[in-house]
Amino acid sequence: MNTDGQYGSVFKMNLGWMAASWCEAGVCRVILPRESPELAWRELEQETGGRLLRGRAHPGLEAAVSAWEDGDDAGLRGLVLQAGVLGPSGFQRRALEAMARIPRGQVISYAGLARAAGNPRAARAAGGACRSNPVPLVIPCHRVIASSGDLGGFAGGRRALTLKTALLEREGVTVSGRRVPREFWGGSEEWP
Repeated sequence: MNTDGQYGSVFKMNLGWMAASWCEAGVCRVILPRESPELAWRELEQETGGRLLRGRAHPGLEAAVSAWEDGDDAGLRGLVLQAGVLGPSGFQRRALEAMARIPRGQVISYAGLARAAGNPRAARAAGGACRSNPVPLVIPCHRVIASSGDLGGFAGGRRALTLKTALLEREGVTVSGRRVPREFWGGSEEWP
């Protein structure tokens, strides 16, 4: 992705320092909370190739994250993403679009995500879509877990599963011993 004309900024949330890049066409990349602003910025630079105009905050992202922390996802769901940020058409894009529909306070399994994206046998590919999500939190990949109820993986850095747990708990999901009880699965079995 060409990063010419992309802005980058770092901001504080309750769970740590986030970073994001954006251009006039929309949000391009989000880095989940890190321990310091330097770590968040460094990861953003790595993800974008380092050609960012630093300092100009996105006109709405920080407020949307703050509202998310207070229990309201509407701001995150309303953010415009840069065209192409979800990738070309195909399974990965459909999986990211399905992830975006997972309600706050609920989870889905990788297998359930694969079904929602149109390929019930592509649970590993659904995990790959989660791993390559360019805008975590905006597209809530932290809401995808293993079919066993285990948290599964998470691409959140060294503290990955601790961060995934914190994000889910912030949304009212109980996590006990790395597992999410069935009551948070959005229905009798899984989120549709």
